[in-house]
Formats: sequence, C-alpha cells, structure tokens
Amino acid sequence: MKNTYRGEDLTPIDLQPTWTIATGNYNVHYSQPTLMDNVLYVGTYTQSSPQSEDDFTFYALDMTTGEYLWSLPMSSHVLSSLAINGTIYVLSHNELCAVDPSARKRLWSLPLNALSGLSLRAFQNTLYASSAREVYAIDAATGRLQWTYTCARNVYAVCLVADLLVLGVSYGRNAQEGALIAIDAVTGKKRWSFPAVYCLVSSVVQADGVVYSGAGNGVLRAFAGATGEELWSLRIDRRIRYGPTLANKRVYVGSWDGKVRSGQSCLIDSRQDRGTLHAIDPAAQQFLWSLPFQGMLWTAPLAENDRLYACATDGRLHVIDAMTGKRLYTMLIGAFLSLIVQNSTAFIVNGNKLYALHLPENI
Repeated sequence: MKNTYRGEDLTPIDLQPTWTIATGNYNVHYSQPTLMDNVLYVGTYTQSSPQSEDDFTFYALDMTTGEYLWSLPMSSHVLSSLAINGTIYVLSHNELCAVDPSARKRLWSLPLNALSGLSLRAFQNTLYASSAREVYAIDAATGRLQWTYTCARNVYAVCLVADLLVLGVSYGRNAQEGALIAIDAVTGKKRWSFPAVYCLVSSVVQADGVVYSGAGNGVLRAFAGATGEELWSLRIDRRIRYGPTLANKRVYVGSWDGKVRSGQSCLIDSRQDRGTLHAIDPAAQQFLWSLPFQGMLWTAPLAENDRLYACATDGRLHVIDAMTGKRLYTMLIGAFLSLIVQNSTAFIVNGNKLYALHLPENI
C-alpha cells in the first residue's frame, strides 16, 4: 500500500549544526566534498571583489571540528574529488590531478578542457571523468590518458556496471531525444545503447547488474546492465528530476509536480515547482510511499542506514525515515550546492557556508 505523508501532519525536529564555517560574501564553496581518514576535502573559489581575479583553492578540514588543516592552490574551480587507497583525485574545470594528502602535494596532473560537474568514477586502476560530450579514461597511478569516447550529445549521468560504463545522454532542449549508452570500461568501445523517450535529467544508478534511470516524461526504467534489455518501466506521472537512489532494496526517486504533456520541454522552473520523493519496490514495481515537499529537490537523495537526506528549494535539509517516508529532522540551510553523509553526520555546502550536522542516534 502506498503511504503519503504531508507536511501539515508532521512535526519534524529542527536541528542546529555541529559546526559552521562562514567564508564571506565572495568566498564560494563550489565542489562536491569527499571524506577520508576523518578529513573533509572541498574546493572553493574566492573573489575579493568583482574586478579581481578568482582564487581557486582545495582545502583539507578536520571533519569533527571544521578546523583548517592545509590547502593547495588550483588553476580552476574544483568540481569534485574522490578518495582511493590514500590518494585524493581532484577534478576541476581544466584538469584532473592526484594529490598525496600526507605530503600535501600533487603527484600528477592531466589537462582536460570544459569539464562538466559530474562526479569522478573509478574501476580497478582507472579513473573516468566527463566533459559535456566526452568521457575520459585515465590511469590512476600515472595520469596517462588511456582513451576518449565522444558522444553526439551531452552526457548528464554516468554509472559503472561491472566492466561497463553506462552514460545517460540528453539531446539538449528537444524533449523527445535521449539515450542510454554503454561502453566497455577497458577499451572505450560501445557495447549497447537504448533510445530513451524524453531527455534524461536524472542520474543513472545500478545494483546487482540492473541499471535504473528516470526521464523527463516521468517514466522510471530498469535495464539489464550487460545487454541493455529493458526489464520494466513505471510511470511516476510527474517529471523525474533527481534520483534514482538505491538502498534497502528500494528505489528512491524525486519528481516535480508539473504534469507531463506530450511534446513539452523538459526544462524546469525551480522557483515555482513543488517536489515529491517516492519509494518504489523494484521487485513488484509498486509505490511504497510518497513524501511531498514545499519546494523542488535539489539533488538525488543520499541514503545511509535507514535514513534519507534530501535538500529542497524550501531552503531546508530534510532527514527522512527510508522505510516509512516519515520526515524526522529538518535544518534551514538556505541555498544548497552539495551534500555528503558519513556516520550519521551530514556535510552541506551552500554557497558561502559549510555546515556539519550530526544526527541523534535515536528518533
């Protein structure tokens, strides 16, 4: 049975941050943070005045206290970073570099042009980064470029399925065009593709060899990762904006409340939209619960243990019981850029502030 929890029926607990770093009007946290060995890594850019040159920096902070540990100057603003086996890989708009955090120095740097904000991925000893229309495979030890795959259109999402890299591709403003494309993670050769209806604006994720993707026409689809065969589809009846997220043998997907009409553009006005988070049983292809928001979800929800973390355009972080859909906690954070969660602590980037929020063990 599908349960719907509405805001007026709930009394979620308002929380205060464990620590906050305020960086001033012109210092803007720009990247998706990452964690390793109790250290939080995040990129910023600082503009002391509108006429001055930008200053790009990659910071290491104590995740418990927010205390500054060290930093490295960057040539462009950092999009994301990834921690693997004691090395931090930092992706910016014009390069990918490997950083040794113990020595606090670069190990190698590879110039890359016009990169988008997609996260880094890793398979065996290879890193994968994407630009608007290209995917790069890079040797993690040396920084050597192994291969480049060029798409005809924009790459919006990337996920790894065994030895395959599955790309969600959207064809600009034409709402009737999009595709899933699977390429060999070792050779960079195309293995299969699936032409999707409406543009792909959500993420592409996988579990147990099954790939899940949502599209602008409000349809969630599941595919066999090895072959690209469509296994099932489920209509949300609203445009899928963010997600899916996989956890607890469930699929969580965010939608917005504009009704889908044939031929209508996928573009979204976040100032007017209202969002809903859905929990779906993929085995039965049935809704389990839905939770409305007083704003649109900014990103796909993050899952840890039995909790979901979601930020919306109402300016709040929402912490939700993943099994029931009940809203447990909220925190007013204003504008939202990125989020990471570890050990019941959420780290939130919102422009000129960085928050740490540790959640109570019990509800």
